[in-house]
Amino acid sequence: MLDEVQTGMYQTGPFLASHHFGIDPDMVVLAKALSGGLIPSGALLMSDAIYDSVYSSIRRAIVHTSTFSENGLAMRAGLATL
Repeated sequence: MLDEVQTGMYQTGPFLASHHFGIDPDMVVLAKALSGGLIPSGALLMSDAIYDSVYSSIRRAIVHTSTFSENGLAMRAGLATL
């Protein structure tokens, strides 16, 4: 698992700073630059194997939610930034 909150989203050149070192993590945390720094937002990138083990069914997926999920404005800002 890598924390790319400060360094992800091309802030060091490549999409993730870990790409400088050839690291291929199973999970990556992104935030801040994801919305251009204007709207609080974050994302968790994960490998297919991790995703399948966590979200293997709708019943399990509901358990993995957040107080701050489903923020339409934050997602629009993230899409505009990407």
